[in-house]
Amino acid sequence: MNCKNTNKSIWSLVSGSVLQTNPGVLETELKSWKPVLAAGLATYKPNTEESVKVFNAEKTVPESWKRFVCKVGRTLSLDESLCWDLICSYLSTEFRGTQDSLKLLVQDEQKRKPLILDIWQFYRAERLYLLQTVKHILSAGSQENVLDVLGSVFENNEQTLKSIVAQLSSVIKERSPVKEELGTSLGGTCRHAWLHFHLREIMELLQILLIALHTREFQFSDVQTITQLFLEFGFGTKLQFRNELDDKHSELVRSVGYLSVSILVYMIQLPSSNHVSEHNIWSKPENVSTVERLISGIGNHPSHSPALLAWALTSYIARGAKVLSKSSRMGEVAIQNRVLKTLELILVADFMNHPLVADIIHRQVYRLVSDLLTVFDPTSLGLQTEIDALAVLLLKHRSVAGDFWKLDEDAGLSLYFQETLANFPRDFQPLVECMTSLSSASPSSSQRIVSTLSNLEVYTERVDEITSRIGRTRDGCLELLEDRYPYAFTKTVFIPANTKGELTDNGNVRWRVNVNGWQILLAECGELSVQLSAGEEQVRAESLKRVTKLSGLVSAILTSTPSMLSKLEDLTCVLGRLCIGFCQVSHPPLLLLAGITRTFSAILRIDTHASQAVELLKSSGLLPHFSLSHSLLEKSSSSLVPGVVGFLLAGEETVRGEYPLLLAFLNLLKEEFGESDIEAGILFLCREVLPSFSNWRYQIPGQREQILVLCLTILLQYINTNPAGANVISRENGVCGSLLLLASTGDRTIQALLENQECWESGRGTDFCTIVYTSLCILDRLLKNFPENMLSGPVGRALRAPPSGPQPHLLLTLAHYSYFFHDPSVATAGISLLRYIAGAVARANSNISMLACLGSSAVSVRDLLLTRLESPLEDIRLKISIIDLLSECVNSQPGMVQLLLDINIHLSVVEGLASSTDSSKIVGEGCLSPVLELLAQCKDKTGENWQKLHLSILRLIYNLWDSGSLLATRFLKDAQGFWVNLCWPIYTSGLNSDQRLNKVKGFVLRILAHEIYTWKGKVTSELSKVLEKICHEKTGCLESWCQGEDQQSKTNAEKSLVEFEAEHDEMFLISSWKIFLLVLSKDCPVSISPACCRLTYLATVQELVRVLQLDPIPANLSVLLAETGAVLMKRWNTKCTDNMEALCKLISGLLDVLCSAWSSLHPRARQSILAIALSTLKASQFKLETDQEAGILVSWMNPVLRILRLVFSDVEECLVARDITAEKLVTPELVLALLQSLITRFDEDKIWLSELHSEATLQLLLSAAGGCCRHKAAPSFVQRILELLVEIAVSRGGAAALLIHNLAQEIWLPLSDVAGLVEWTGVGLVGLELTGTLLRTARTQALQTAITATALLSDKLVADLMKPRSDLTGLAGAASAARFVALLSKYISTWRSEHSASLQLIIRCCCSLLHYSTALLMRPTLLASILKVSSGVGNEEDTLRCRRVSSASCSEVEVELVPPEAASAHAHLTDISLSCLSLLISLSPDLTGLLTGDAMLDPDRWEILLSLSFSSPTLEEEQTGLMSYGTLIALANTCVRSLTRDRSPSPARSSTGRSKLSMDYPEAKGLSMVLERSLVLLLSQSILTLSHSQLSPRENQLLRRELGAELGSITDTWRRFQTRGGKSPGLHRGTRSPAPPSSPQPGGKQQEDQFMRFLANLVGNLFK
Repeated sequence: MNCKNTNKSIWSLVSGSVLQTNPGVLETELKSWKPVLAAGLATYKPNTEESVKVFNAEKTVPESWKRFVCKVGRTLSLDESLCWDLICSYLSTEFRGTQDSLKLLVQDEQKRKPLILDIWQFYRAERLYLLQTVKHILSAGSQENVLDVLGSVFENNEQTLKSIVAQLSSVIKERSPVKEELGTSLGGTCRHAWLHFHLREIMELLQILLIALHTREFQFSDVQTITQLFLEFGFGTKLQFRNELDDKHSELVRSVGYLSVSILVYMIQLPSSNHVSEHNIWSKPENVSTVERLISGIGNHPSHSPALLAWALTSYIARGAKVLSKSSRMGEVAIQNRVLKTLELILVADFMNHPLVADIIHRQVYRLVSDLLTVFDPTSLGLQTEIDALAVLLLKHRSVAGDFWKLDEDAGLSLYFQETLANFPRDFQPLVECMTSLSSASPSSSQRIVSTLSNLEVYTERVDEITSRIGRTRDGCLELLEDRYPYAFTKTVFIPANTKGELTDNGNVRWRVNVNGWQILLAECGELSVQLSAGEEQVRAESLKRVTKLSGLVSAILTSTPSMLSKLEDLTCVLGRLCIGFCQVSHPPLLLLAGITRTFSAILRIDTHASQAVELLKSSGLLPHFSLSHSLLEKSSSSLVPGVVGFLLAGEETVRGEYPLLLAFLNLLKEEFGESDIEAGILFLCREVLPSFSNWRYQIPGQREQILVLCLTILLQYINTNPAGANVISRENGVCGSLLLLASTGDRTIQALLENQECWESGRGTDFCTIVYTSLCILDRLLKNFPENMLSGPVGRALRAPPSGPQPHLLLTLAHYSYFFHDPSVATAGISLLRYIAGAVARANSNISMLACLGSSAVSVRDLLLTRLESPLEDIRLKISIIDLLSECVNSQPGMVQLLLDINIHLSVVEGLASSTDSSKIVGEGCLSPVLELLAQCKDKTGENWQKLHLSILRLIYNLWDSGSLLATRFLKDAQGFWVNLCWPIYTSGLNSDQRLNKVKGFVLRILAHEIYTWKGKVTSELSKVLEKICHEKTGCLESWCQGEDQQSKTNAEKSLVEFEAEHDEMFLISSWKIFLLVLSKDCPVSISPACCRLTYLATVQELVRVLQLDPIPANLSVLLAETGAVLMKRWNTKCTDNMEALCKLISGLLDVLCSAWSSLHPRARQSILAIALSTLKASQFKLETDQEAGILVSWMNPVLRILRLVFSDVEECLVARDITAEKLVTPELVLALLQSLITRFDEDKIWLSELHSEATLQLLLSAAGGCCRHKAAPSFVQRILELLVEIAVSRGGAAALLIHNLAQEIWLPLSDVAGLVEWTGVGLVGLELTGTLLRTARTQALQTAITATALLSDKLVADLMKPRSDLTGLAGAASAARFVALLSKYISTWRSEHSASLQLIIRCCCSLLHYSTALLMRPTLLASILKVSSGVGNEEDTLRCRRVSSASCSEVEVELVPPEAASAHAHLTDISLSCLSLLISLSPDLTGLLTGDAMLDPDRWEILLSLSFSSPTLEEEQTGLMSYGTLIALANTCVRSLTRDRSPSPARSSTGRSKLSMDYPEAKGLSMVLERSLVLLLSQSILTLSHSQLSPRENQLLRRELGAELGSITDTWRRFQTRGGKSPGLHRGTRSPAPPSSPQPGGKQQEDQFMRFLANLVGNLFK
C-alpha cells in the first residue's frame, strides 16, 4: 500500500520536535501539504452515493478491500477515496498485527468492529493534529525554514477567516457517527468518544479563530458572521448533545463558552478612545446598532457577562456617559453576574496554556479591568475582593506587567496599585500578593518592585491601635505629638513626632512619612520571631499569614532577579532563623516553611551564597538527613531521618491532598547541591515518595503529575552527575519498581491521554510524555552503568516473567513506543532502553531472548522500525537509536538480528562468496539497505546529529564484522561504492579535534583489519584500490597515523570528563591504527612500498620518543606506540629504513629517553622498546659496514648498561619482597639479550669492556646471579645472566675481567645450592658452559676456578651424566657435562692433585654413561621407539619393542638405519661417547710412549681401566666397575659399520652406485673421531695390560686372540671400503642429523687412511 505521511508526522515537523537537516526534502514535503493545511478540516469530504461509485471504479484499490473501505467510510462519514488513504496510513503507523491477522480481522464480522472503531479513533486524532498544525503555523511558532515554506498558506486574510468560520460551522453541525457497523456496545463507546473529539475540535477552531483575528485584519462582516454563529449555538449552551454531557465534557463546554465570549470581546473592544473613527464597528453608526442588537440578544448567562461589560465600557469610552441607557443596563447585568469571577475563570482555563492565546486574552482582560477601574470605583460596586484576586492573576503575565509599568498612576490597575500601596501595611496581603505577581513577571518588573518598596511615602494603620499621643491641626489633619514605634520590639520602623496624617472613612490613619517597606517586612518577621520565642501557642495567625506572604515575595524577586540578594540578605537571614525555629515546634506551619524553602531554592542558584544557604538548611532539620556521617555507599534505611519535610508530608500534606512543602523541597533538590548534601534527599525520594505517590490523595488536579515530573527530573540529573549515587539508586527496588511501572505505561495510554486533554499544550497526556520519557532515560542510564544491580531487581524479574493477562511483556511495551509519533523523543528513549537491556542481558550471560518476548508482534515492530529508518523526514535521533539497538543485538540477540536484517539463512559463504541453490537474495527487506543509504548520505551532511548517526552506523558495521556475520558483511561488500563510502574519513590525516570523527576512523580501520584478516589478504578490487590509496606515501595516512595534539600535563584528578572522553577516543583511533598496521603487515593484501614503510616506522619511533618526553607520560599511548614499532620492525625488517646509521642513532636516543623515563613507563612499553632495539640491532647486520659498526653501536652501550642497572634494582626489590614472577622477568631478560647481542657485534673487546667497567656491570651481573641462586628464585633470569657471561668470557679481556672476581664465592657456591632442583637444570648446564669457556679462553689462568667449580658442582655433574639412563630427555645436558669433562681432562694431573675425589666419581659416571650410550648407538630403532613412547606418540609396536629390551641385538640392518626421530639423540650419544673417550684416554698412557717404552718407565702411574670382558653392552646391564673391552669393541664396530655401510636402495648394487656416509658431514666426522679414539683407547689399555698386569697365560692368550680378531675385522672392513670406491657424491640426510654440512677439511681422509694402516700393522705385530 502506498500511503503518505500522517497529520501526526507533519505536526512533528512543523512543531520542530524532529531534528531535520535536509532542507530540500523538508521543503518538498511541506509544499505537498499546503493544500491540506489551507483547507483544514474541509479536506475530509463526506461520503455520498456518487463517491461510492467513483471508489468502486478505482483500479488501484484491490477488490478485496473495497467492501471494507465502504463500511469504514459509512462509519466515519468520509469519502471512500479519502478513507482508503486513511486506512493505508493507519496500517503503516498504528496497526500492531501481521498481514495474516489483518486478513482475519477484515473478513470476520465480529472481529471487524473493534478494527473499525480503532480506525475511527485514528481518524479523529488525525483531525485534531491537523488543527494543531494550523494553529502552530498561524502562531508563527514554527522553525524559520518551516515558516518560509508554509507562511504563504494563510496570506489571504479574508479567505483564511472565511475558511476557519466555515470549518467551525461545519463541526458544530456535525452528526454523530453511524453505529450500524459497530454494534450497540461499541457504538455507545464511539458516541461517547465522539462527544469529546467534537468539543476538542470546536475548542481548537475557536483558538485558531482568535489567533487569526489577532494576527490578521478583519472586517465588520466578519464580526457579524462570527457573532451570529456564536448566537446560533449559544456560546456552547445550545449544542445538540448537551443532555449527554458528563463532568469532563461539561468542563469542555464551559471552555468553549469562555473562548467564544473572549473572541467576541476581542472584536468589539476598543484599544483606546483615540481609535474610535478607525474601528470596524464604531466607525459607522449602523454597525454599532447591529452589534448592540446582537450583544443584547446573547442572554444573561454568567459566562456571557464579559461581552456585556466590554460593550458597556466600550460604549462609555466611545460615546461618553450621555448615552448609556442600553449599554449601562448591560453593564449592570454583567456586574450582577459576577463578571470579574468569570474573567478569573477564563484566566485559569486550560486553553490559556497556549502562549499566544494566553497573551491575547491577558491583554484583553487587562484592558477591560483597567477601563472598569478608570470609570468606576470597585469598592463602591462591592468588587474589591474580586479585583484583588484578578489583579494577582493578571500581573503575573509578562506583557501585562510591561504595560502596567508604562501607564500613568491615576488610571487602570495602576490606580488600584497605588491605592493598595497607600493602605500598606494595614492592608498587608493585597499589596504583597500584587508585588509577588509583578516580581515573577520579569526581571525589570522585579527591580521596580524592590525600588518601589524601598521608598514608601505613606504608612497606614488602624486609629484604634495607636497608643501614642495624637492631636489635630487647624486644617483637620491628625498629628503625632511624640515619636511612634509601631513594632514594640524594634526601632527600625518609626514615625517621628509632628508627622501629619489623614483619617479615612474605614478608621485607618495614613501618615505622610517616608518609610522603607523592607524594614516593615523585617519588622513583621521580627514580630513573628518574638511570638515564637514566647511559645508556639503565642504565634498569631495574622503574623504567620503575613510572613508567609512576604516569603513568597522574596522568593519571586530572587527567582527573577538573583542580583537583588545583596539587598535582601538581612531578610533572608531572618527567614532562615524562622525556619530553624519553626522546625522545632510540634506543629510547624506548612505554608510558611514552603515559602522559605522556595526562597532558599532561589538563593542556591547564586554560587556565592549557596554554601551558606545549604548550611542553614542542614542545621534547621527541615530536610531529610542521615543520623550518622558516612558516605552514600554506606547509607541504610535505619540511618535516614526524613526531617520536617517527611513529617509534614506524612502527617498533613497527604491528609489534605495538597503538597506545597513537598513541591518546594523538590524544587530545592533541582538546584545544584553539593554531592554530600543531596544524598539524603535523593534516598528520601527513592524510599518515601516514588514508591508511595500513587496511593496519596490529591486535591489539586495535575499535582500528582507535577510531583512525579520533578522527582524524575531530579533523579535523572543526579544520575548524570553522580555515578556512585546512581549505583545506590540501582539497588533500590522500590524506586526501580516505580520507574518500571511508569516506563510500562505504553504508547496507546499516552496517546489516549493526549487526545482526552482539553488542549494540546497541557494536561495529563503532555505530562505523561515527560514522565515516561524521563523514566525511560533513568532506566537507560542505570542499565548502562549498573546492569548487574538492575537485572537482579524488578527489571530483571520483569524481563524474565511471561506476559500476564492483558499487560504485554515489558520489551514489547518498549518496542511499541516506536508507534508513538506525537513526540519522537519518547520513541527514541524506548528504543534506546531496549538497546541497553540487550547489552545488560549479554553482560550478565542471561538467556533472555528479545525476539521471544516480542512474540507475534515482532514482524510488525520490525516493519515499523524499518519504515521510520527509511523515512527522510524522521527524527535523526530515533534513527540513531534504531541502529544502536541493531548494533547491540549483533553479539547477544541473534534472533533480533535475523528479524531486523532479514538475512537468508539458507545461504552460505565460502572463501568470501555467497552461494545458494537458488537465486535468493542474501538480505531481504531488512535494515541494511537503509543503513547503506544513510552511510552514503553521511559523507555530504554536517551537523552534530549526522555525526552521531555516522558513528552509530560504523559501530553497527564493525559489530557485524567482529561477530563474523558473513552473510550480512557479504551483502554490504557487494553494495556498490560501499568501501568508498566507508573509508573516506581515513584520508583526513592524524588525530582530529572532533572526538566522533576519531572514533569513526577507528571503527573503519578495525573493519578493514577484520576483512583482511578473515580472508587472509584476499580482498575485492574496490577494497584493494582503497587500501592502495591509504598505503600510498602521498596521502600521508600511514605517516601521520599516530600524530596528534600534545598531551596536556594534567593528572587524572585535574582532567575533566570531556578530556577523559577525548583521550579515550584518541586512544581508540591509535589502537585501531595499530591493529590495522599489524594485520596489513602480516597478510599484505596490497604491496606497501619501502618508502611508505620507512615513513610509517620512523613516524612511529619519533612519536614514541616525543611521548616519552611528556610529563606525565600517557601510559596507554606509550605502550601502544612501542608495541606497534616492535611488530613493524620485526615484519618489515630492513624496509623500515634506507639509512641504517640514522636509524641506529634514533634508537640510541630512544634508549636514552627510555632510561630517563624508566620509572614512569608501563612494563609492556619497556619490553616493546627493548624489542625494537633488538630487532634494529639484528637488521643492522645487513645494512652496516663492518668498519662502521663499532663507531655507530658504541653509543648504545651506556644507555643499555644504565637500563640494566635499573632493571636489576627492580629485581632486587622483588627478591626482597619474594614477589618474583615470570612476567616480571621478561624485561630483565630482554635487557640481557640486548646487551649480549650488542657485545657480539664488536670485534675488539676494549670497546665494550671499558663501558662495563665504568658501570661496574660485571660485579652487578655476578651479584644478581648469586643473589637469585641464594633466594632460589628466577632460574631463567640467572640462566640469561650466565649466557651473557659466557659471551663475555669468549674474549680474552672478558675472561680476564671475570677471573678477577671470586667466581667460586659469587657463582659456583650459590649454584651448588640449587643444582639438585629440576627447574635449575638448565642453569647448571650454562654454568658448566661458562666454566668451560673460561678454561678454553684463559687456559691455565682459569684452571683453578674450573677445578673449584667441578668440586662444588660434582653432584650436578654426576646427575647430568647419569640422567640419560632414566630419561633420554637428559641427553643434551649429559652431552654438555661430558664436553666440560673432556675439556678439563686436558689438565688431568692438576685435577687429580687438586680434587681427586671428584675425578674418581666422574670417571665412574663416564664409564657407565659410555656403556649406555654404546648400547643405544647399537640399537637406533629401539632408540627411536623409546623416544616416541616417552613423548606419547609411539604405537603398539614401539611399546612392545621397549618392553623387550633384553632381547634387542645389533643387526646390520639396524645399525645402518637411523630413524629421523632419533637423529638428534643419535648425535648427542655420539658426542657423549667422544667426550667420555677423551677422559679415559687422558687417564691412559700415550700410544707413542707405549711403543717407544717411555710410558713404561713409571708403570704405576697408569691405571687399568678396562676389564677382561668381550661381551656386547646391553641396556639392562648397569656398568658399576671398569669399562670392558667388549663395550669399546662394540662401539668401534658400530662406528665403522655406519661409516662404511652401502646405502643403495636396490639389492643389485654396482660399484659406481654405492652410497656411503660422506666424511664432510658432522655426524660422519663425529663417528670417525669416536672410532679413532675408541681404537686408541683399546690399543693403549691392551698394551698396558699385556706389558704390566699380572694376567695368566690363558687370559693373556684370550686377550690377544679376541683383540686381534676384532681389530683385524675392523681394519679389513675399512680396507674393503676404501678399495670399493671413493666418497659418495651426495647423501640423503633425512635419516641423520638436521645439522647443516660443514666445509670439508683437506687431508682429513688421508690421515684416516694412514691411521688405519698403522692400526693394521700394529694388530698384525702385537695380536697375531
